[in-house]
Amino acid sequence: MAMKVLIIGPAFFDYTKAIAVEINSREVYAFVFNELHSETILSKIAYRLKLDFLFSLKVKKYRSKIYQYIDEHKITDVLFVSPDIIDKEYLVEVKQRARIHLYMWDGFCNKKNSLSVLNLFDTKASFDKFDCQEYGLHYIPLFAEKMYQSNDAEKKYDLSFCGTVHSNRLMWMKKVQRFAKDNNLRVGLFLYYYSSVLLFIRLLMNRCCFDLFNKVSYSGYKKEEIADLFKLSKAVLDITHPNQKGLTSRTFEALRSGSKLITNNENCEMLGREYISRIFIVKNIENQQEALLEFIELKIPPLNAKQDHFLSIERFVDQILENWND
Repeated sequence: MAMKVLIIGPAFFDYTKAIAVEINSREVYAFVFNELHSETILSKIAYRLKLDFLFSLKVKKYRSKIYQYIDEHKITDVLFVSPDIIDKEYLVEVKQRARIHLYMWDGFCNKKNSLSVLNLFDTKASFDKFDCQEYGLHYIPLFAEKMYQSNDAEKKYDLSFCGTVHSNRLMWMKKVQRFAKDNNLRVGLFLYYYSSVLLFIRLLMNRCCFDLFNKVSYSGYKKEEIADLFKLSKAVLDITHPNQKGLTSRTFEALRSGSKLITNNENCEMLGREYISRIFIVKNIENQQEALLEFIELKIPPLNAKQDHFLSIERFVDQILENWND
């Protein structure tokens, strides 16, 4: 029987759809379902605050729709991508119909829910090498889509940043702004938050960065816009969540765009020697200004075919499918 894949995951930047498109290119049918029953702001906030019991009937109805879809389309494999809401009853229902697989693009320290049901999955993989070693998962690094592939565009920005304004990023943004102003750097900023009201409250509580409020998008950015920003930047700044150890999508997108990467994630060294010259580990901007400026102006050769492939979604899907068939 031909393989048919259902991907259930977050709508975040349509990454799950991109994975499905790449799987489809292998003549394997792939479909996508949003993990959440609703993408409204109120629903997202309720899920984030663990108040999803308020619409448990809607969740149950939505899951029944998923079961029906699996049956009607004769799905053979279901891939759960970094699930937020998952439980044994749900997985058992799906497992009765198809093989089930897990891929985490967030660490278990941020998504502990999946740990209690790990044993139910037929295969399990993660972007976090440390989680893989501790919990027995297969290590599969993340990826950058084709649109990020370098085109040797003339650089418009010395430094750029794209990301959600979460955790300690407000502090980092304040330091970046000061660093850029002191050194006359051209900076491209794509900032996102899902609620203007909640962000305003956060800024009040932190008593800083009020000038960022009007620079934040509450509707998000298109991936094509982000890809263009990175291609036009000498260096891209990636500030990971304090609890995160794995290499983010931004790592791969920045490097595949032909830009250099400035990051606070010391684990970027696991990419290997061939990328080291393209990466700067930042710990304290104030104490590293001179070295940072030198790195931003550093000339680097274009990526070779092997380097580009490792950073690509093609390599990622190869590894996902190979893991299922081992």
